[in-house]
Amino acid sequence: MAKAKAKSKASGKIIACRVEHCLGCRSCEIACALAHSESQDLLGALAEHPRPQRRVTVEVAGGHGLPLQCRHCEEGLCQLVCPTGAIHRDEASGTTQVDEDLCIGCKLCILMCPLGVLRIGEATRATIKCDQCIERQAEGMEPACVAACPTHALQFVDREEAAKEEAHVAAISVVAALTEGGEPEKAMAEKVAKAKAKPKKGGKKRHVVVIGSNAAGALAAIHAAQAGAKVTLITADEVSYRRPAIPALIAGYMDDIRQAAIYTPETFKSHGVAVRAPATVTRLDPKAKTLTVQGPKGKTETVSFDACVLATGGTAARPKIPGADKQGVCTFTTVEGAQEIIRFAEGATSAVVVGASFIALEVAQALLECGLKVYFNVRSRILRRIVEPDLSEHLERHFAQRGLVLLKDEAIGEIGGGERVEYVMHKGQKIPADLVILGTGVQPNVKLAEAAGLKLAESGAVAVDHAMRTSASGVYAAGDCAEVPDFSTGKFTYSAVGSTGALAGAVAGTNAAGGDRKVDGFLRAQADEILGLQIYSIGHTTTTAKEVGLAVTVHDLPSPPEAERARDEVKAKLLTDAKDRIVGAQAIAYHHGSQYAWQLYKAVLLGETRKAFLAHWAAPRLKAAHLAEEIGFGEIAVQTAAEKGT
Repeated sequence: MAKAKAKSKASGKIIACRVEHCLGCRSCEIACALAHSESQDLLGALAEHPRPQRRVTVEVAGGHGLPLQCRHCEEGLCQLVCPTGAIHRDEASGTTQVDEDLCIGCKLCILMCPLGVLRIGEATRATIKCDQCIERQAEGMEPACVAACPTHALQFVDREEAAKEEAHVAAISVVAALTEGGEPEKAMAEKVAKAKAKPKKGGKKRHVVVIGSNAAGALAAIHAAQAGAKVTLITADEVSYRRPAIPALIAGYMDDIRQAAIYTPETFKSHGVAVRAPATVTRLDPKAKTLTVQGPKGKTETVSFDACVLATGGTAARPKIPGADKQGVCTFTTVEGAQEIIRFAEGATSAVVVGASFIALEVAQALLECGLKVYFNVRSRILRRIVEPDLSEHLERHFAQRGLVLLKDEAIGEIGGGERVEYVMHKGQKIPADLVILGTGVQPNVKLAEAAGLKLAESGAVAVDHAMRTSASGVYAAGDCAEVPDFSTGKFTYSAVGSTGALAGAVAGTNAAGGDRKVDGFLRAQADEILGLQIYSIGHTTTTAKEVGLAVTVHDLPSPPEAERARDEVKAKLLTDAKDRIVGAQAIAYHHGSQYAWQLYKAVLLGETRKAFLAHWAAPRLKAAHLAEEIGFGEIAVQTAAEKGT
């Protein structure tokens, strides 16, 4: 589907619902999915792969339905945490939109939605959300959900007139109350701004060279340009793409990785960034402030710089397993690796995925969807660095029920066969396999930095300070090649997380251009949806806390009182420090889990105590439905800008 850059015009309207007329028939959900399909008709949509996804969901309480979709907040939590600006306010239409060209697929915005109405796009792994059907509006039509409602419960009404009516004001307040009247945004903005402040222009115009076009490199280049520098970005990649889209490519949801392209030449050009691609930097001389660059035809030249940002990323870690050099043994951190997986998967009946991360599980899910029998080998437990042991066990049981065969407690000892893999050995058993995929982590790509004499940390990544400066004057580093300061302790650690890399890149780029930004620490936050379960992890786990010497206590977090139905069950954990401040949190949910996750993120970001957090822990979607019922079935504005004083 086309990227969300449709021309818009101000409609001055919102989508509202008369709850007493809602049948809960879900016609709005079907119409929404069809409006965002390629075929635009029901039979065609059913044949699409993947099937189109809806942007509206109906919550039910007391026998009445309440359709929920994006509120299009003026300063929503999703916009607040987006590291790239992909989630942005479109002033012309008065809506919040997603620019896929800037979306790196980090899922922070999805984690932060109180109503759980932002989703992961299956086709390209970009965020999808209600766009208020601005393309339909441009053609003089109402939003699809409104047009399809058989009882006219959903209405497209004037924003200003709605605000004047008591019923609308009360209804708007229902939704605003769920996010505490916007107070979290105000409290969180200052904390997030430490890692995401707008750069200032001024000073001598520098020539900044950025090496790498990943999220860290792209943000470094753009922020350096915004700070007034002359910027050149050098990358070996012909196409910059959304890294989480690799599993979608394997699953056949897209034909070409260009469908998940981000930071196109046009985007860089609009920011004044000159791009040289494909080109490889073969040497960095920090003293002379020069780079040796090799072009696609092998010709080399010397490029001078005033400041340089290393965003060389990471490479797939390959464990030393006998037989790992056989045909059919692949990695997935690059497009080339994904294409190799696709080639060997043709005609294959079984595969073994080795790893414990989100991306390894996504690849396993993609292969299951391709019809293969999939074994998942993990030496200790699934998502060891992301969730606590009992949550890992819960996930393992669920994944096994969905067809994933777990090979636990020991790494595979051998990859056997002839020239091509035929089996693996695990605990003395021969497991048939036509394909083995190694997803055992990422190693920082420091070849260039090491050759230049830059200091490396114990983790093997480039050592930096709180301004992302390396040991060499005028050289900065960010992303998977460098360490970052931990949010809770300020200690430096290696964390190959896309959102963290993007934020670090913004800091590095700003400072390379002559700025002076320092960050106390970056808050790790990750989210994913795998085999029907939504998984959220914020801040520390017991594994990561131990790595930085932070003593923590783990607490079970009960489901909120509103979550009385089995489908609303949430399994969650809180981790507190010696002062009972929350330093980590995790949640697993079946549906709309972000209504819980955003509260956990806020608690960790603001350092709430466990007692204070439990006082307001709630299930916003269900609370909205119950409150809508209690106010007498007036008009419920479920999609509007947050307004002060409501």
